[in-house]
Amino acid sequence: VRNENMVTTRETLQEHAHLHKEQGKYEESLSLYQQILQIDEETYGQKHEMVAFDFAKIGDLYQQMGQYSQALTYLLQAVALDSELLGEEHPQSTLHVTYLASLYDAMGNREKAEPLYERVKQVEQSTLYADHPLFADHLKNLALLHESHGDYSEALLLYENVLELIEKRVGWEHRDYADSLTHLAGVQSSLGQYQEAL
Repeated sequence: VRNENMVTTRETLQEHAHLHKEQGKYEESLSLYQQILQIDEETYGQKHEMVAFDFAKIGDLYQQMGQYSQALTYLLQAVALDSELLGEEHPQSTLHVTYLASLYDAMGNREKAEPLYERVKQVEQSTLYADHPLFADHLKNLALLHESHGDYSEALLLYENVLELIEKRVGWEHRDYADSLTHLAGVQSSLGQYQEAL
């Protein structure tokens, strides 16, 4: 049975943890997220989707702090729990796989990052509407990965898809569209397509 006081405490901790993270106070934020994890483990048990969510939050925070080995430990636990409890096609599962892919990319391990991004892309193509915002975000992450490794032709195709999805969803005047257009122009420039980049 959930204790209402514990739920209120958790929500307050969550708000403060998020605020500290936004302010760049990572140590303070980490301490609060670890308290939230403890509350969730006491409330739900160790095998619960909320615990997986907490692992991912802590892993993402460690990544932002540059502590990749700790980040990897927590994100692997999050992905394993998600897969067991929710299945690989659940939105939380794909989100946490994206975190893991981003971590591998930050660690310079493209061989592990790219298949994870592709896995998310395949899942979302089969389970989400084509213009779902998450799908555009994951395509953009995949495009950024290809761009950062010099695969400009592949990045170009992905950015074009992203622009099409964003235009359908929010219109060409939205900042997401402008941001993706800037990336597209950069890739075109890298490919020597200077006229198109203008």
